Amino acid sequence: MTALQGLARNPSLPAVLLERLIALNDTWLDRVLAGRADLSAAQAELLAARSKQVLVELDCRIDPPTSAYEEALHQAGDPATSPAVVAELVRHPDPSIRHVVARRTDLPPWACEHLAKDPAVRRRIAANPAAPEAVLRELAAKADRETRGALVQNPSIPLDLLISLVALTGRSPVPRVSVASEAELRALASSSTPRVRMLAAQRHDLPTDVLALLLADPEPDVVAAVATNPALTAAQLEDLVTRYGSRLSARVAQNPNCTPELLHLLARDRRLPGEACREIVKHPNTSAETVLLCLRDREARRLAANRPDLPVATLAELVEDPYAGEAAAANPSLPVHVMEDLLNSTT
Repeated sequence: MTALQGLARNPSLPAVLLERLIALNDTWLDRVLAGRADLSAAQAELLAARSKQVLVELDCRIDPPTSAYEEALHQAGDPATSPAVVAELVRHPDPSIRHVVARRTDLPPWACEHLAKDPAVRRRIAANPAAPEAVLRELAAKADRETRGALVQNPSIPLDLLISLVALTGRSPVPRVSVASEAELRALASSSTPRVRMLAAQRHDLPTDVLALLLADPEPDVVAAVATNPALTAAQLEDLVTRYGSRLSARVAQNPNCTPELLHLLARDRRLPGEACREIVKHPNTSAETVLLCLRDREARRLAANRPDLPVATLAELVEDPYAGEAAAANPSLPVHVMEDLLNSTT
């Protein structure tokens, strides 16, 4: 049925096959078909009527919260509620209310301190840019790893505190780095700790000398972090591939300046990891010929199935693939005879 749902989204679906799909009277297909722009008035009315009937049959509403709860929730989330009133809700017995309060950026310091001691919501306050520095430092010293991970995502975290938590940063963008000054970026890039240097590599607007410093870094992980920078030229990307081979292929393939020729060279490497296959397939400079070299990866096949420039034979094969079938069936380049075969084999 998954492939049929893809077929139901296909903009090239002939009218006669659309009628056959509607005639199946399948709830999941109906939901997809209802979004088509080429439905006749009668078809749209029929699908709407069937949908309304299903909603009546499945109606199992949950009782709404009490009015006191609703009032507290409204106060906590309403920007017009005064900070003094919101702050009093830090002692509300329901943790869902305290979660909303902990997201407010107009809390007084005492309220932040109170929430930081609440195990149910302290991760929220750790990520709150309005939390006082003293609260952030106390959380970093005493809280659990997940809470410290939330601190890393706080755009107001002091840079030295961020550096002390660098093991939790991974490759995800760190908000504090996005607002770092040029002097702070230079300090990060000059650190003796590779993970700290990787923080600087997240910025795509690096000064030329800082970019060159990171590009020449002795640690491959640091170079990998900077490999997606759009300031790098095609020649520099080729040099990275020469120096590091498949180890950096996924990162290089994410760079918008990666040429069709370089993408093809990457795809020809039999050691190419699945992540790199996916990035190559997603790249706008990748040719259909190159995509065919990446189909050994399951997720890459699903991504490739969306491309209208794939050879018809390949697209027909992907329709039968359990992971790529739905995407292939929705591809507007899918021949009508393949659509018919799909309907005949699944109905």
